[in-house]
Amino acid sequence: MKVGLLGGGFKPLTKGHYSIIKKAAEENDQVFVFVSTHDRAREGEFPINAKVMRLIWDKLLMKIMPKNVTVEHVSHPVGGMFASIYEANDSEDSSNQYFIYTDIDDKRDFDNPGKRKRLAFMWENDLINILPLPRLSSGTKTRKFLELGLVDEFSKELPEPIQHLGKEVFDLLGGKAA
Repeated sequence: MKVGLLGGGFKPLTKGHYSIIKKAAEENDQVFVFVSTHDRAREGEFPINAKVMRLIWDKLLMKIMPKNVTVEHVSHPVGGMFASIYEANDSEDSSNQYFIYTDIDDKRDFDNPGKRKRLAFMWENDLINILPLPRLSSGTKTRKFLELGLVDEFSKELPEPIQHLGKEVFDLLGGKAA
């Protein structure tokens, strides 16, 4: 079975993130999306509350996920991805082939000598594949639209099936009125 793995903060989930999830769902039998349970609070950026984002996932985003996608809310998304792969590696389970969808800049987190050694069974049996992807939509830009009160621009960055709910999402996340 082909298993796709994606991880990230997804605060908020953008149309770029969603297109990668849909691509993974088309290319794999099962997809696991690991979503961070931590607030997004970086200096100089609009903060995103994790509890509010979880509400948005539960209320809106889960409804638009492809049927073969399982979303797991975890403390460390990359750790969640590795836990899945480590379990298969340690049990020498060759029934699944794993496809890791990652930002091109994060490829090094997955493809390094230490990880290759730890996942020797997976690598030796071609059961792990890293698919670096270009950035398709910027969460930073989307958060900036929240900060600036640009509801229409913010809404256009959301996944297409919920763009019409952009004002609701904007308000839930505490976007500043323009």
